[in-house]
Amino acid sequence: MGINKAELRLGERSFAWHCRQRLDGLKNWCAVGAFGANVVEDLRGIPWLTDKFADRGPLEGLSVGLAWARERATWAFVSTIDVPLIEIKLADLLREWSTRSCQIVMPVWRGHRYGLTALYKTEIAEKLRQLVDDGFRKVSDLPAHFETQFVGEAAFRAVDGDLGSFSRINTPEEYEAFLRAIDETNSIGTKPPKGGNDYPEPPNGRH
Repeated sequence: MGINKAELRLGERSFAWHCRQRLDGLKNWCAVGAFGANVVEDLRGIPWLTDKFADRGPLEGLSVGLAWARERATWAFVSTIDVPLIEIKLADLLREWSTRSCQIVMPVWRGHRYGLTALYKTEIAEKLRQLVDDGFRKVSDLPAHFETQFVGEAAFRAVDGDLGSFSRINTPEEYEAFLRAIDETNSIGTKPPKGGNDYPEPPNGRH
């Protein structure tokens, strides 16, 4: 977009500020910026990490973040910065869906795997680093390498009715559309897709 998405504005505040406020209840959390990036002003006071290498995509940042979290927690909730309406209850919901064997709990909506709004077992940090070093780049293909529990719309819409946690803003046009939706509805205003809901109940044996 030509601008750091953390600095995009929603009202008088930055996206980074909104995300920080909404996720304030989480413990031991950090922010990961691009290689060489300076700390975002509205994220000062939070551990600030950066990619170890440039141009490796979002899995580089995920690897860095999970390595940091591994010494502090068993599970880590991961999100991008372009979701200023993220719902903290989603983290708890995904934890409820975790099973003893799974390593990732990943939402699926309209056929898209949301690997950057997901829950990760921090023990996968070392293997993920090796995959990234070997050239692996596609977030949606992570389930081919790690045991993954998918969660469908019926479950996560119960805690995030407007799906604000799943907004993605990658172009100026998407940003303008996002702001228009806020002005018109005071919410994201998404509607359920046709065809029913997948994974309506948590799996047995969750812990």
